[in-house]
Amino acid sequence: MHSGLNIYTEFINIINSYQELSNNIISITRDNASNNNTFISIFKRNTTNKAVYDIRCSAHILNLVVQDILQDYLLNKKAENDINSYSDSIINNTANTINPDTNSNITITAKLRKLATHIKYTQENKKLFLEGINKYKNEGIIPLNYNITRIPLDNLTRWNSTYYMIKVALDLQKAIIYTANNTTNKDFKQNMLTETDWVQLKELKSIFEVFIKPTIKLQGQIYTTLNFSLLYIYQIYKKLNNLINIYKQNKTANSSFILAIQSRLEKLNKYYPQKVTPAILKGYYKPYILSIILDPRFKLIHFKNQGLLQFYPTIIDDITTILRFEYMKIKNAINPANNISFDELQDDIYNISEKSDSDDELYSKENNSEEEYIIYIKESPISQKEHPLDYWKLNNNRFPILSILARRYLAIPATSASIESTFSIGGNIITKSRNKLSSTTIKELILLKSWKTSIKRLEEIYKENRDEKEDIEEEN
Repeated sequence: MHSGLNIYTEFINIINSYQELSNNIISITRDNASNNNTFISIFKRNTTNKAVYDIRCSAHILNLVVQDILQDYLLNKKAENDINSYSDSIINNTANTINPDTNSNITITAKLRKLATHIKYTQENKKLFLEGINKYKNEGIIPLNYNITRIPLDNLTRWNSTYYMIKVALDLQKAIIYTANNTTNKDFKQNMLTETDWVQLKELKSIFEVFIKPTIKLQGQIYTTLNFSLLYIYQIYKKLNNLINIYKQNKTANSSFILAIQSRLEKLNKYYPQKVTPAILKGYYKPYILSIILDPRFKLIHFKNQGLLQFYPTIIDDITTILRFEYMKIKNAINPANNISFDELQDDIYNISEKSDSDDELYSKENNSEEEYIIYIKESPISQKEHPLDYWKLNNNRFPILSILARRYLAIPATSASIESTFSIGGNIITKSRNKLSSTTIKELILLKSWKTSIKRLEEIYKENRDEKEDIEEEN
């Protein structure tokens, strides 16, 4: 049902129902499933629009890499089933029937999950754990404002849930040890983490933290994301290589971590090569590069002075050529016969009829023949606290052609996570007791829920920005 051919057929049906879209698709963002590879292949063979960019979901690629790096430490399917059975046994007070020998080969994350399950479901351990938290808060070891009082359980499909379980466990390590030292529960004592386990958890946490922020940031729905994609990817390369160097210098470090990171860097290299050539820059990386340049906070800063993206010495010349080429394409195409609509340009700039009787030309200043993109590049980047879309809205009159490019490339999503999240809402709408809704009603409910969530987040961001500006004004 979800074959590449079926996806292509449905995609074309949707596009044909909106005729104005057919020649204005600039990119397709999708995950790396094989059926999507087939879909893209069929689409490229049959479309007349050869300029469509194929954007692979960055979050999906990072997820694959981190799962591979940590595959020996995360739960596999068998371990997940074993742990679920174990949790049930604790809830039903049958934990003493578990064979003690089953603990010998489990991963440290599985051991931690057993401890978390004990703390959650057994009254003695829960009480001791809370006592330990209060004790170490009074001693200043745990911050007084630390409000988490239980270790969140991880699950099979979300590696970030394992990160949060490890993070909280390390934050409350003293309370866990306190519980183990005072409990009468032999099963808890048997599963208690060793000093070596705690060291490995810290190493796991350091690897997780390389991926956690980029993964979350790139899945954003209400801000631009493609402009961050390459920056985060090459920041990950840098951090992982630094971790490898640290582990190599530390004689007590776990060598398996080094091997795991090195081997999985090769997987990341398959999608985002560490050694970038001009051909890659002008091909697969082109939309990424343009989105970075057209972010007025970045412009060229990451391509020079040993920046994250200074792949080779003459890269500035190459990316400026890419920008100039795209800029000139739009400039030369602004005419009624072209598929670029005049609606993309402000009427107050190009509507000559309203200004035909004006005397402005009698007082015209010296003509500035410098192209928009040259002026834009020469100007200093704006503050990182400013929003790039606000900049282009304010500077649309100054850079009318460049603004078109910005709207096109900054609109490309780096991941398909947002649309997947929207469709996942359907699982909460269609239930056993609510299974006769029409397709139209389901669609409208999904959209309303998605819009409500986005509006709520926009309001939160607006409040954060307003409070930040008020704080700055008070300081001044």
